[in-house]
Amino acid sequence: MNPAGGDQQTLPRPAAAPVTAARVPGVTGAELMSRFPPRPPAVSWSATEAGRSEVLARVLTPPFALDHMGSQQKRRLAVLSVMNWLATQPGDTWQERWRSSGAEDQPDWRGLVAGGMQPSHLGPGLLVLISADVIRPSLGWLLNSTQPRRNLAVEMARTRDPAVFAELDRMCVAGAVGLQVGQQALVRIAVIMAAKGGTVSDVRVGDCLELLTLAAASGQRDMHSRSPLFY
Repeated sequence: MNPAGGDQQTLPRPAAAPVTAARVPGVTGAELMSRFPPRPPAVSWSATEAGRSEVLARVLTPPFALDHMGSQQKRRLAVLSVMNWLATQPGDTWQERWRSSGAEDQPDWRGLVAGGMQPSHLGPGLLVLISADVIRPSLGWLLNSTQPRRNLAVEMARTRDPAVFAELDRMCVAGAVGLQVGQQALVRIAVIMAAKGGTVSDVRVGDCLELLTLAAASGQRDMHSRSPLFY
């Protein structure tokens, strides 16, 4: 993998020339997708099948817990609010409850969550559940929703695959990849992990093609949105 990233804070890096999407002459996107199919979304897995107490015992402790006591208390309240809301939705797993909640059909999923918390305070709760693989939002929703992507690569690097993300970051620096381009690629990798599960090594060619197809269909005009540099 030769990445570059998006919605996270990192140290400044050397500037680089704009990266444009590579093209394979004579091969269409549909042909590539047929040749390299993406991993289908899983229906269920152990982390999403766990009970409330088991999930909380896991996500409120390292590596998901923060060292700063005040920040961790805010994160804990956010996790509890999101889980309490999900518990009211129909389904036997947390993934089924997420899917049935209609959150991905709303301009801002946080508007569905009751409990008195400010919407801006709920984001960390969802971030923890995603990074802990309790729920897997769809790839398209993650690509088109800025708020759920915020700090996603940082959290995946911290909790799910730290050694590989550190190596990817070193590759960006060694390759003189620009800051924005590098962040965009790392976020794209984290988005695939969030939607499909697993670690960086589990990402397949078809997953990357699916992401690029969805990005192209979204109508985003950002020159980096269709870049395959993350692959």
